[in-house]
Amino acid sequence: MKSVTHKYSISVMKSAAIVAFLTFLSAPVFAQGNDPQQGQIAPELVGKWCYIKTGSSTLDEMSNSCITLNGDGTYELNLERSLMINSNSAFQGLQEADSGTWWVKDGWIYYNSSSQGKGSMRYEKVNHPRIESTPTIVLNGIIFCPASPRDPW
Repeated sequence: MKSVTHKYSISVMKSAAIVAFLTFLSAPVFAQGNDPQQGQIAPELVGKWCYIKTGSSTLDEMSNSCITLNGDGTYELNLERSLMINSNSAFQGLQEADSGTWWVKDGWIYYNSSSQGKGSMRYEKVNHPRIESTPTIVLNGIIFCPASPRDPW
């Protein structure tokens, strides 16, 4: 009887281990330590995005003010606030050169700056109004275009 009980307990342990492993494989990947309350990485936003100064003429200028959203949930930011309209209010809590982690949830990009702590920005994915087939992200009302070619949204 002991050998039957022992074989049964090993079988149950193997089954539990398989279920646990399969659950681990099927779980969604979230930024910031797999905390589902914080949201997740949006793969379509991964890449380098640069501020585009929209002028009254038909020419828009891309600047060196860029944010790079990495697929591992980290970001790097370099802002030239003097060139950006409304950048002080739009990017409160971020340094001109900043880095940290990011995630999205419900139309917001949340960040945890390594120097300034946590914050958030409203974001939208829209195609550029004048440059055909160019996707943009709008962060708190400020337009960023991709640094390399992308398909429109």
